[in-house]
Amino acid sequence: MTSYDDEEPTVYPDGSVGGEVERGGDELSGQYGPSRFSQALVWCAGPTYVRTAPVGTWTLLQSVGVAGLFSTMIVALSATIIAGLADMGPVWASIVSVVVAALYFSYRRLVVATVASTVFARSRRTGSHLVSVAVMASVSVLTAGTGSWVFGMAIFGQEVRSQVAVNVAMHQQDDLNEWYRSREANRDVASRMYAEQLAQPEQMRDSLQDAVSGLEIHEVEARRIALCERTTPDCSSGTGNVSVVPRAESASKELSDVIAERTSAQRRLAEYTVFPVPAPFDAVQLATCGYPKQTTELTPYDSDRCQGMLLVESSVDQLTLEHPPTRSSNGLLPHLEAFGSLLWNSENAGPVWLVVVGLFLVLVSVDLLPLLFLVQSGRRG
Repeated sequence: MTSYDDEEPTVYPDGSVGGEVERGGDELSGQYGPSRFSQALVWCAGPTYVRTAPVGTWTLLQSVGVAGLFSTMIVALSATIIAGLADMGPVWASIVSVVVAALYFSYRRLVVATVASTVFARSRRTGSHLVSVAVMASVSVLTAGTGSWVFGMAIFGQEVRSQVAVNVAMHQQDDLNEWYRSREANRDVASRMYAEQLAQPEQMRDSLQDAVSGLEIHEVEARRIALCERTTPDCSSGTGNVSVVPRAESASKELSDVIAERTSAQRRLAEYTVFPVPAPFDAVQLATCGYPKQTTELTPYDSDRCQGMLLVESSVDQLTLEHPPTRSSNGLLPHLEAFGSLLWNSENAGPVWLVVVGLFLVLVSVDLLPLLFLVQSGRRG
């Protein structure tokens, strides 16, 4: 049976002694303990266990505290790099870095406290340990993954910047192509809206051309009849006599009228399609219609065609969004996309993956292994 004389007092990291034992009526109190630096490291490991951690867990808790400080530093550097890529400026980048690091440090201490509670409670339930490990492992994996990705972007900064320029150019061209496709689709809609105005010049030209053609045919027939009345007894006019004055004069007059009408119709056709007049458009409008900007004269036919095209283009401008803006190569998203391109679509993806995976393994090991040892010691406890 163990006597009081054989019992050892429990010494806590702050130097206090628990389980006070009376020896000969004198109360034992602890006169020794870890240094303030050691206590600070234990405090970094969790918010409530400086006074309650058993002596056997000091070293493990100190290692957990060091890992927490290391992880917090990684998070702070990652936040600084991300803020810099987002063009926040040095002041805001510093503020963001401090706030993110403080939040992470507090959250990590809370998680470690939850894990350590199962250790100090000497829980034998495997589920409790598994849940504790899973919670901390998720935090460590997330931290290590973010850190390895951000530090990888910093290490391969030149390659990332080059890939950003390539990606921006590709996206800009895609935006332009989509914009052009949208304009063409809207042009089809506008062309149907102004189909009458677009068809009017061709209809006018065809009408004038048909008039000329009909009068030319009429002129041929009138000329034949006039010649017949003057030379042939059996003319189709039915007189049976050559050079009957009234019939000959009538045929000649009809021929003269047809010739005059045909000449007038040809003149109208030429005035509409051949003879130019001052162009009623400016240089931009002329270029829109496909004419040189220095053009000063157009035929009425070309002017009517241009007027219809301008109506369509005006409608297209109203239906289509403005010209796509120039994409920026600054900011966080272009750099993340570029680094992803280096990892997945680059010929030199091997070295990039090697660095990222190596960083991830180092970071997650430094952050998680001390806590795993602490949990394992609790299960053995």
